Amino acid sequence: MKTAGLPVSKTIEEYDFGFHPKLNKKEVMGLFDLDFIRMHENVIFLGPPGVGKTHLAIYLAIKACYHGFKVYFTTMDTLMKKLKEKKTHAKGRCATCRWLDICAGNFRVRSEAVTGDVWAPDPACYLTDEEIT
Repeated sequence: MKTAGLPVSKTIEEYDFGFHPKLNKKEVMGLFDLDFIRMHENVIFLGPPGVGKTHLAIYLAIKACYHGFKVYFTTMDTLMKKLKEKKTHAKGRCATCRWLDICAGNFRVRSEAVTGDVWAPDPACYLTDEEIT
């Protein structure tokens, strides 16, 4: 859980469903069976500030960790900043490529799908080592 990047620990018992009456409690509680992970789906909590998105996401991440899943927690603000500055986060061949200013590390979803690390070298890069340096 240390590598998941969770800012604090939260439980579902601490969450006040009464504070947000339009939130479908049954649907939210259904996420905690973790079937979405087994079906290779994602969960994103969207809404205005102060409604408990981070609280729910943290508890969901903790539950997934306890069930042996790898978790990476981030805020949308942090994720967007990193994606905009992706050249500084690229690893391996991408980090040292002389063409990085042109492709900017290319399509990060491929790296994550193949390696589990969004900043790993792009597995679809067709350049040879000689062309990169």
